[in-house]
Amino acid sequence: MHLHELFGWPGPLTHRQFLAWIEHLEEPDTHDWYAMAVAAEVRRGNVKEPGKVQVSDLRLGFVKTRKITEAEETALAKAKWFAVSGYDPGDAGSQTDGRQCPVPEDADGGADRDGG
Repeated sequence: MHLHELFGWPGPLTHRQFLAWIEHLEEPDTHDWYAMAVAAEVRRGNVKEPGKVQVSDLRLGFVKTRKITEAEETALAKAKWFAVSGYDPGDAGSQTDGRQCPVPEDADGGADRDGG
């Protein structure tokens, strides 16, 4: 379902309508205030100084972020993969425990790298 259908507006959502919707979401309604009050009470039960916890401190807001570039996205994906797999790009050709990777043998028993 598209957002303009949810609001009952005709046609696709314009940029101005989107900005108005975001502005509307930043202002808490009755349900949001109730949820913040419940969260504040829970928080007050878990801190040393419950009087310092205010309901307005638990208000959620939108953060404007920038879109990452394709190069940054690739670098993040590589970093995650290297962290999970244990691969060290600065130590090419070795396993995670420092042993050298085995070289496959060819038909005559010699290593493939030496051509023999």
